[in-house]
Amino acid sequence: MAEVPRRISLYRVLKPTGSFYYHCDWHASHYVKVLLDQLFGENNFQNEIIWKRTTAHADTHGFGHVHDIVFRYSNGGKPVFNPQLKDYSQDYVESYFIYEDERVATLGKYRLNDLTGSGLRNGETGKPWRGIDPARIGKGRHWMRTPDELEEMAADGRIYPVSSSATPRRKKHDELALKERWYPIQVKQKNKTGRPDIDSFEAVMMREGCDIGFFVSFDFTEDADAEIGAFFKRTGKTIRALTVRDILDEAKPGMKLA
Repeated sequence: MAEVPRRISLYRVLKPTGSFYYHCDWHASHYVKVLLDQLFGENNFQNEIIWKRTTAHADTHGFGHVHDIVFRYSNGGKPVFNPQLKDYSQDYVESYFIYEDERVATLGKYRLNDLTGSGLRNGETGKPWRGIDPARIGKGRHWMRTPDELEEMAADGRIYPVSSSATPRRKKHDELALKERWYPIQVKQKNKTGRPDIDSFEAVMMREGCDIGFFVSFDFTEDADAEIGAFFKRTGKTIRALTVRDILDEAKPGMKLA
């Protein structure tokens, strides 16, 4: 592929704390994955992100193509990953956070979350805790925390009930009522990204209700830059336009992502 030298160059400058993202569609994903495994190493494959870019639709030649793929790799170091979180909606909190305990005045109401996960484990999380064997729950489960961690949670009042008469569950208060927050990222491997590409990206941001999005390209036309500014004036939503040079420059990414 023509992009191979570019990928090699990016691999060479990737820091131990950095991540490499590659966006492609269904035509190329299978071949790209093999090439990236060879370049970064199979053990440095971190995530395959499925981006649903359109709604389901009929196709006269087969199933509709509704998603793209983003591969994430590291270079063998310890890549930094910062979870993006935002508050649950008020309707969600009122529907699920319905229980109270003696700490309701300071922590608010709580919901009950499972303390076990599907499948058997042979390590610490597969051992019985307070007379409860997770392997005997349903078809066989395991604890989400080690027995020592469960004891700490129980002592802190974060488990209900603390007995062997029923399967214990974790208390989760509404002050921690957070869900994942994500930003759309579009990568175009072309010399200059034009306004039509920006228009399509704007549609994604409007559909998903995102306030900030990131668009990466080798360069942008004047029409593209003008549309990014106009989009902000119309909607208050921001598109961060990044060039490959910006990403490779240590000083600029931090400023642009701020």
